[in-house]
Amino acid sequence: MRKHLIFMWCLCMIVLLTACGSPKSANSLISAAKHKHGNCTVVSKTKESDGGWTVVLKDDLQGFEYTVSSYMEDMSIDGSSFGTYPHDSDTFDRDLFAYVISLHSNELATICSNHNVRYDTSMGELVIMAPSEATGGVAACECAEVIQSENLKNRMDGVTIWVSTDTYPDYIDNEHLGSVVLPDISFRNEDAEKIAYFTDMAKLQYDATAVYLRTEQGTFGQTGADYNRIANCDGDLVITGADSPVTFYYFKNWTGKEFYLCNFTYYDEEYVHYHWYSDY
Repeated sequence: MRKHLIFMWCLCMIVLLTACGSPKSANSLISAAKHKHGNCTVVSKTKESDGGWTVVLKDDLQGFEYTVSSYMEDMSIDGSSFGTYPHDSDTFDRDLFAYVISLHSNELATICSNHNVRYDTSMGELVIMAPSEATGGVAACECAEVIQSENLKNRMDGVTIWVSTDTYPDYIDNEHLGSVVLPDISFRNEDAEKIAYFTDMAKLQYDATAVYLRTEQGTFGQTGADYNRIANCDGDLVITGADSPVTFYYFKNWTGKEFYLCNFTYYDEEYVHYHWYSDY
C-alpha cells in the first residue's frame, strides 16, 4: 500500500510539472548541439505543427549530417493519457556511427572474410557473428581498430562491437560471447564484462576512486542483508535464503579501504531507492 501511495504521489507531481511548457526553439537546439558535439553548420530548419523544430546540421569536423528535434511528447500510463510534455532528440551518435561504417565498409568486410565471420549493422551497432569466442574476439578487435581511427576528440567513446555465436542467421537469436568497447581495443568475455559493469557501479554508487581487486563466491547469509529489502537480482540469480549463492566483487578506494558489491540490488529503509548491495 505504501509503495502504491508513493507511486501515485510521484505520478501526480509529474503531471503537475509537465502539464505546461513548450518545445525548445531552433536556436536552443543548435546551441545545445554545438556545446555537446562541436561546431556545425545549419543545413535546414523546419517548424512543426506542435511548436517544435526539426533542424538538420552538418558536423564541421567530420562532414556528416545529423538531426536535432524538439516536440511535445505524449505521456501515457496503462493506456491512459496524462497530457504532453516538451521533449527533444538528437541523432548525432547514430549518424556518426553510420557515417564511419559507410566509410570503412570494405575494410570491415575484408576483416570478417579473413576470419570467416559475419557482421551486421542493421540495428545501429556492429555485431560480429563467429564460430568461436576466440575467432570473434580477434575479428572484433581488428574492426574496433578501424572504427577507433575515426574516433576524433573521443566522440565515439563507448561505442561497442558485440560478438555472438553464428548459429542462426539473425544475431538476436544467437548466444552473446563478449564485446569490445572503444576507445579500448581489447576483447572482453562475459566475465570481464561483469567486472567492468560492477566497477562502473562501484564508482557511480559508492566511491569514484574504486579499483577492482577480485571476485569471490559466497552466500547471501554472509552479507548480513535483510531478505525483505532485496529489489532485484542479476541474471539468473535467485535468492531464497541464507544459503543462496551470491557473487562478491571486491574493490579498494584511494585510501586502500576494501569494500564489495554483490550481484543483487537492495532497497533503502524507505523502500524507495535501491542500489547494488555493498558493505561500503
